[in-house]
Amino acid sequence: MTGKTPIEFIRVMRLKRAAQLLKKTRMNIAEVAYEVGFNNPKIFTRYFKEEFGVTPSQYQSKIFPLSRYNHVVVYLFIEKDYKLQKTP
Repeated sequence: MTGKTPIEFIRVMRLKRAAQLLKKTRMNIAEVAYEVGFNNPKIFTRYFKEEFGVTPSQYQSKIFPLSRYNHVVVYLFIEKDYKLQKTP
């Protein structure tokens, strides 16, 4: 029906679930890989790229483009706010 072996079909289902987790959670790549049943994040990354054309981290950065910088923005905002409050 799908033109895939049962193993390939299950792998694709796992990868689709992984894409959902990458989209809806802030889990890191290794956590997602283990969550969907891969024992090795490198193997997971290889199959993910095969299926979707991008690595999991590239996929995630398209979803959350500033996520790795959010803590810097929050820190700068808090620091600026703190200085404003301290200034007489």
